[in-house]
Amino acid sequence: IREADGLAISSRNQYLSVNERAIASKLNMILADVSARIASGEAIPVSLEKGRAAILKAGFDKVDYLELRNSETLAPMTALDAPAHLLAAAWVGNTRLIDNRRLTAFATSPSLTG
Repeated sequence: IREADGLAISSRNQYLSVNERAIASKLNMILADVSARIASGEAIPVSLEKGRAAILKAGFDKVDYLELRNSETLAPMTALDAPAHLLAAAWVGNTRLIDNRRLTAFATSPSLTG
């Protein structure tokens, strides 16, 4: 469930300043972009690296992780050959935000080495 600005609803949101809140709301858009890149066939490591860079460029202070994981087992994905979730954790100020996005399109995707 999301706020009107796309930020995942969380009790942590109350700790965000107005400026931090504006930064935080960009996380969902970045996850959507990375998901689209992966689903369209961009190499998974390239997509994830671009996503990490975009998170930092958006004003986040640190990225703990941005990973593509199997939806059922949470194992790291080497190819988009099963339902997956893009998982992220990043810091803005003193607040650690977590978010995720489900990827349902799969079949012929590049491997992590591609």
